[in-house]
Amino acid sequence: MSIDWEAVARAHTPPLRIAVLEAYDEVDGEYITPTEIAKGAGSSSVKVNEAVTVLRRKGLLGPRQLPSVEERFWRLVEIKDGEDSCWIWNGGKKPNGYGMFADGETIRNVHRYSYELLIGPIGDGLVLDHICRVRHCVNPEHLDPVLQKENVSRGALCDEAARSKALARTHCVRGHELTEENTYWAKSPTNFPRRVCRTCRRHGLARYRAKRNAELGPDREPATSVEAA
Repeated sequence: MSIDWEAVARAHTPPLRIAVLEAYDEVDGEYITPTEIAKGAGSSSVKVNEAVTVLRRKGLLGPRQLPSVEERFWRLVEIKDGEDSCWIWNGGKKPNGYGMFADGETIRNVHRYSYELLIGPIGDGLVLDHICRVRHCVNPEHLDPVLQKENVSRGALCDEAARSKALARTHCVRGHELTEENTYWAKSPTNFPRRVCRTCRRHGLARYRAKRNAELGPDREPATSVEAA
């Protein structure tokens, strides 16, 4: 991005606006967020947005440049432990744990978008199985194109493994004994089976009712809840 610094000087531009111009000049036309500029300028994103608006109105800053679809995608991916680890999607997720992403035309599953971007097309009739079992991972090396039948079969094996691991536990994290009478089965956010402690559930519902009744006040009908089956 070409900035007319002589015009900036003639306009007696305040320090924050100069910092904004310097940030845009440094990235040379690439997309940069107001939050990133604010962090470098020691200001807030609100004030940065106001400065950008004024600079554009004065003709000292060019028109807004939006990031490409790929840039938006990678800004929401976190790679913590190297290229071989899970690449964690920090954007929106479906209730079943799979990430989703708007590519400008439609809503995509992020693991499919990543695979097609870095590896290539997914074969007809194939789905991508997360061999890492982390549904919001977008590392294409962790994605195996298989038939849906194979994917379901692998999922069943994982369910059984998760169930066996859960059964091996004798106490919950709060120390309650996990007897048959004190537990029931439910699905986790990633759709794997988990054993729920009835005592913890009962205490949690009691805390919720107490908080809700305090919010409603003494003149409102107390909140009640049915204990989980």
